[in-house]
Amino acid sequence: MTDENDNEELTGPIPGNVSLAGAADAGGVADYIVAKEGETKFEKWVDQISDFCSSILVKETRQAVKSRHFFSTFMLLLTLVIIWTFFALSPARDGYDVDSLGSVMLCGFLYILGIPLVLIIPFTTFRSLSEEYENGTIEMVLITTMKPWQIIAGKLGSAMLQVLIYLSILAPCIAFCYLLRGVDITQLWYAIGGGVIVTMGLCCLAIAMASAADNARIIQIMSVFLILGLLFCAGVWCSMAYSICFYPPPSGQQSVTNLLIGGPMLAWISTAIILFFAASSKIAFASSNRSTMIRIGVTVQVIVFAGYVLACGTVFGFHKYMFSFASVFSMQFLLVVGAMMVACHPGMSPRVRRTLPTTFINRSLFSLYMPGPGRAFLFMIGLATGLCMSLVLFAVGSQLFDVRFYMDISAMGFGTRNNFNAVDLQLSVFSIIANFIFFLFFFCVTFLFSRFVAWRSTQRKPFVVEMALVPAVLVFLATIISYGIAPAIFQNDRYGFDFSQMFNWYRVQYMAVGTGSGDVFAHLAIIGGITLPLLYVCIRYAVPELSVSRTAVPDRILEENEELKRERIWGTEAHEETIDEIFAAVRPGQD
Repeated sequence: MTDENDNEELTGPIPGNVSLAGAADAGGVADYIVAKEGETKFEKWVDQISDFCSSILVKETRQAVKSRHFFSTFMLLLTLVIIWTFFALSPARDGYDVDSLGSVMLCGFLYILGIPLVLIIPFTTFRSLSEEYENGTIEMVLITTMKPWQIIAGKLGSAMLQVLIYLSILAPCIAFCYLLRGVDITQLWYAIGGGVIVTMGLCCLAIAMASAADNARIIQIMSVFLILGLLFCAGVWCSMAYSICFYPPPSGQQSVTNLLIGGPMLAWISTAIILFFAASSKIAFASSNRSTMIRIGVTVQVIVFAGYVLACGTVFGFHKYMFSFASVFSMQFLLVVGAMMVACHPGMSPRVRRTLPTTFINRSLFSLYMPGPGRAFLFMIGLATGLCMSLVLFAVGSQLFDVRFYMDISAMGFGTRNNFNAVDLQLSVFSIIANFIFFLFFFCVTFLFSRFVAWRSTQRKPFVVEMALVPAVLVFLATIISYGIAPAIFQNDRYGFDFSQMFNWYRVQYMAVGTGSGDVFAHLAIIGGITLPLLYVCIRYAVPELSVSRTAVPDRILEENEELKRERIWGTEAHEETIDEIFAAVRPGQD
C-alpha cells in the first residue's frame, strides 16, 4: 500500500518544495537544480555561422545539385576534360611541342571551365530569382524573418558553391599542368582567381537583372539581354585565358602587371557589391531604406577609381590623355548611375524618417545618403564635383612639384619619366572642366525628366531600368545629330568648330584636350549658360527634401528593440521554459 500510494503521489506535478538534487535551504524549501550541458567555443561559432547562413542557401544548393541541368553540365565537363587531356597529350597532333605543352593544356582547361563559370551558373542564378516572381513565391519569402540581403546572399552563395564543385573537377588537371613546362604559379593564380571573381560579378549582375524584372514580359526581355551579355563575356574569357597561358607578364614587371590587372578587378568587384545591394534593395519592402548602402558603395567605388588614377600616374607618368579618359569615363558612369538613383518617387516612410541624422555634423555628412530623388541629385552632384577636383589636384600637383619617375618600364612601351609640362596641365584641366559641364547639363535634363515621369505616373514603383537608358539616348542622339548636321567635321579632324557641335560631348572633349582653342571655350561658356538655369531649378526642387525632420520612435518599437538587445546579450535562455513550467504541465487523464 505504501508503494502504491507513493506511486500515485508521483503521478502529479512535482511540488515546489522538493528539490531534484535533494538539497534544501534553511527554510526547508529547495530550488530545482538542473544540470546544463556545456558548450564549447567551436560549437558556439558553428551555431553563429548556421544562423548567419539563411535557409535559402540550403534550399537553393539542394535544388541546384539535384537538378537535371547540373548533372548534365557535370557530365559534360568530365567528358570534355577527358577528351582534351588525351588530345593534348597525343604526340600525333599537329604542332606538338613539349616546351609549350603545359600552356596548351591549361588554355584548353580554362576554355572548358568557362562553360559553367561564365554561361551556365550566372544564367541559372538569374532563373532562380526570376522564378520566384513567376511563381509568386517572392512575397512568401519576404514575410519570413530573413532580411532581403540574406535572401540574395543565399542565392549568390549557392552559385559560388557550384563554382567550387566545378573547380574541384579541374583542380587535378590544373595541378598537372603546373608539372609540365611553360606554366608557373602566377598564371594559375590569375586563372583561378580571375575565374572566381568573374563568376561572382556575373552572378551579381544576373541577380540584379532578375530583381528588376517583376513580370513575365520583362523577364523574357532580360533573359535575352543576359544571354547576349554572357556570350560576349565568354569571348572575353577566352581572350583572357589565351593571354594568361601564352603571354605571361615578363619577369621583373609583376608590380606593373598587378597594377594593370588590379584596377579592372577592383572595378569589377566593387560593381558586383553595388549590384548585390541594388538587388537587395529592389526586393525589400517599400518602407525600407533602399538607398544608403548603394550610395556608400558608389562613394567607395569613386574613391578607389581616384586612387587608381593616382597610382597609374605615379607609375607610368601623368599625361593629358590620361586625365581626359579618366574624366570622360567617370562622368558618364556617374551620369548613368545618377539617372538610376533619381528614378523614384519623393517622400520617406515613417520607418526611414526614424533613422534620419539629428546633429548638425551628422546631417552635413550623412543626410545625402538617405532615400529621396532630391537627395540623390545633390549626392551625385557632390560626388562628381569631388572627383573632378581630385583629378585637377593630381594634375596641378604633378606640375607644381615637378615630379619625375624613373621606373624601368620601357619594355612595356611606356616612357621612363614624367613629361607633364605646363601646356599639358592647361589642356588637362580644360578637358576635366568640359566633362564636368557636360555632366551637369545632361544630368539636370535627366533629373527633370524623371520628375515629370514620376508626376505623371500613378504607380509608386521605381523606374530604374528605364531611367538608365535616358542619358545614354540623350548623349547618343546629340552626337549623331551633330555629325548629321555637319558631316565634314567627322571627315576632317582639323575642320573648324561651329555651333552644330555644341552638344557633342566627344567632339568638344577631343578639341579641348587636343588644341584647347578659344572656340571650344566659347561653346563651353554657352553650354554653361544653359546649364546654370537648369541647375538652379533642380536644386530648388531637391533642397526641400533636406528639411525633412526625424520622427520619434514609438514606445512599442523601443520595447521590441530592448527585447532583441537582451536576446543578443543573454541569449534565448530567458524565453525558454523553466523546469517548473515543464513538470507542472497537466498530464493526460488529470484535471
